[in-house]
Amino acid sequence: MYEIRKKQSLLVRIGIGIFVLLLTTALLKALFKEPVLTVSEELREISNYTNKQTPIQIDSLTELLNTQALLGNKLRYNILIKNNKENIDTAALFNVSKLRIANMLKTDPKAGYFRDNNIVLAYRFIDIDGNYVCEIEIPTKE
Repeated sequence: MYEIRKKQSLLVRIGIGIFVLLLTTALLKALFKEPVLTVSEELREISNYTNKQTPIQIDSLTELLNTQALLGNKLRYNILIKNNKENIDTAALFNVSKLRIANMLKTDPKAGYFRDNNIVLAYRFIDIDGNYVCEIEIPTKE
């Protein structure tokens, strides 16, 4: 009879141990769970990561200076054009850049994140002297 109680006691202890282990695991997962980032916070992280890499030479005439995560789920790229504002055809720059960016958003699989989260991409162009040339805003739902 003593041996039966001893086996029950051992089984109860094992059961309680497993229960405590599961409870502890669930509690630790709840306490140390990584917080879910909002789109604005993710854009800020994307911008910070990109800015660590800048300046980035795009081609012989353009250079990405930095990026900014703005309110309203907007990500702005600040681009330097290595020319004076007087020598830049702003209408052609605006139209060609807008078409190129819109096409990239439609065809690049990596742009899916921007489309899914309805992020507005803005491109601000400045000339070699730091003068504002133009800005393009493209909603990714377009």
